[in-house]
Amino acid sequence: MILTEGPWGKLYNTGIIRRNGLRFNESLHYGEDKLFVFSYLLYAGSCRIVSSPVYIQKRHQGSLSSDTTSTGHLKPLFGFLVCYVDIVRSYQAVFSCRAVKQLYPVEVIRRYVFRYLTIVRAVPPKSLCKQELLYISSLLREYREKDDKTTRPYLKPCVRIGRNLPGFFLYGFIRMLNTFC
Repeated sequence: MILTEGPWGKLYNTGIIRRNGLRFNESLHYGEDKLFVFSYLLYAGSCRIVSSPVYIQKRHQGSLSSDTTSTGHLKPLFGFLVCYVDIVRSYQAVFSCRAVKQLYPVEVIRRYVFRYLTIVRAVPPKSLCKQELLYISSLLREYREKDDKTTRPYLKPCVRIGRNLPGFFLYGFIRMLNTFC
């Protein structure tokens, strides 16, 4: 699954890109590179991995990939998440390997939904988007991971509420938490 982590360090067959109309989603400002790689790999028949390092990645302070708690990242993260869930579902329909099965609990929920909920905790209640939280709640209902040890104490009730109750309860719970922060 290391192949899906970004477009860097890869060579692409432009024929696959042209035939399938693959492009970076320019409306997104977060994760558009990961979505491109996932889309590309759906059409690639094979790949080769070279073990020697040929690329060095530098992370810049304040970039979306390095700062995971800024409220300015909430909308871009949500936009990416909606697209990413569609791609993950496409992968799960095509591939049945363990790594693809783990994409939903590990990547979608633990990486991105939890990041979203962590950021939401710092957002003023008036700026919460009910539709976004209802969508997050619907994603949590599909989450059936039994190991909640990786979640922070704040996120455990979010997972339980989002998984077991209608989405508006998660919305109310987040609003209530924000009024006490």
